[in-house]
Amino acid sequence: VPLHLKGGDVPIGTLWMVSDTYGHFDGGDARALTELASFVGTALRILRTEERLQAALAEQELLAAELEHRVKNLFSLTENMIRMSRAGASTADELAQALTGRLYALVGAHGLMRRNFAGGKQTPPRSDLAELLHAIVLPHDTAAGGGASRFRIHGPVVGCGDRAATALALAFHELATNAVKYGALHNDSGHVDIGWQVAGETLRLRWQEQGGPRIGASPAASMWATSSTTSST
Repeated sequence: VPLHLKGGDVPIGTLWMVSDTYGHFDGGDARALTELASFVGTALRILRTEERLQAALAEQELLAAELEHRVKNLFSLTENMIRMSRAGASTADELAQALTGRLYALVGAHGLMRRNFAGGKQTPPRSDLAELLHAIVLPHDTAAGGGASRFRIHGPVVGCGDRAATALALAFHELATNAVKYGALHNDSGHVDIGWQVAGETLRLRWQEQGGPRIGASPAASMWATSSTTSST
């Protein structure tokens, strides 16, 4: 007898009844077997429902733990951004403007984070590097108002985890802000080329400005420190 889940048209299996002796199989046997198959189908439906509920509860606990971890990180990161903004600001307005820009960059990065459930398996939340960079530079791009874009963003597909996305968002927000204040985005003719290459475990990022005001001297100090990720400007 075919086994069906309640309300399903496609059988999920077959119930067989085998006797150890020869005998006559009559209508009563058929009815009993059909009722047994219905009972087994109901039991399987209940089992599958329970499994889905257990999976949903496990995912809810995972998301709750991840949310708690992110909130703690956000508080710590916000505190650091306040200190950094205060150090570079001479007025309350400058402090508010700098801090607001950094917070929006952070929001943009976290808004792109997503979890993948393909194949029934969970993967950590990730965002695409190109998508992340487009979101970060959009407020500084004339394309946002319908004009031609002043950014060229290109490179192979690279997935960014939570920490990497946050760090990259803040770093490129600072670069874009500096480009608006002093660099290629300070006038109407400059543009920025952002590219990257992957070599083994190393990601090499390039920020190149063209068409900006002439630089008369080297900066007095550098904000950047090198790590496993190399950046050239």
